[in-house]
Amino acid sequence: MERRSERERMVPEPDRERASELTRRAWELTDVADYAAAVETASGAIELDPNCALAYTVRGWALEGLGDEHLDEARSAYEMALRLDASAPWPRTGIADLLRRAGSREEAEQLYRAVADDNVDPSNAQPRSLEFRGWSLYRLGRLDEAIAAFHASLTQAPGRFSVLFDLALALLVDGRTDEATDAYAVAIDAVMAAEVRRRSAPLSVASDDLDDALSSRPDIAALPVTAAIRERLHRELGSLGVADAPSSGPPDAAV
Repeated sequence: MERRSERERMVPEPDRERASELTRRAWELTDVADYAAAVETASGAIELDPNCALAYTVRGWALEGLGDEHLDEARSAYEMALRLDASAPWPRTGIADLLRRAGSREEAEQLYRAVADDNVDPSNAQPRSLEFRGWSLYRLGRLDEAIAAFHASLTQAPGRFSVLFDLALALLVDGRTDEATDAYAVAIDAVMAAEVRRRSAPLSVASDDLDDALSSRPDIAALPVTAAIRERLHRELGSLGVADAPSSGPPDAAV
């Protein structure tokens, strides 16, 4: 029997006449850092359904993964998603992160604040929406609220790598070092127990997010526990021999 490629074995072949299946496929491709294929697949979904906000959002996320030279395209994709669904937290947070990277912090904070202050019932919200709310709260320095949002997200969808790392980071920045150490250990162990192809992305984004946080918090950076966390993240990444990559899980119905 002919061996199929890793990408072909990743998920069942989607129905290429259904935008929803192509969008899910594109998301899966970003999860294993195949960003070029993800952009192509998301573009196919958009051709089938030009009103699919999630397809534009996934395309933006994949373009981010392709590197800095594609960030303008990524922002355009997120902006198109927002035109189609102005309440979606993912593209708003995506644009805010891009603005922050470009130095437009006031504009970024306005978007983070809008997502953070969404009227969200933790008992009834999509876990992904709670994750983006938590990330926005984290960016605004509202750490207790961020930690609560991440816990709420994990209560509804236990084990999501991105949320486990976001929680650990918020705990560390909040000075709760013992809890942060435990949380990072849980997150890293969960990732390393997954299929090899799914390890690099969450570890890379966790390492990047930690380095970003420490650049403005020398007090946290100087702690021995922080050095130990960074060393383990870098060691596990080194064992995989991978480049930086964003992380994600299967999409919720509303993002």
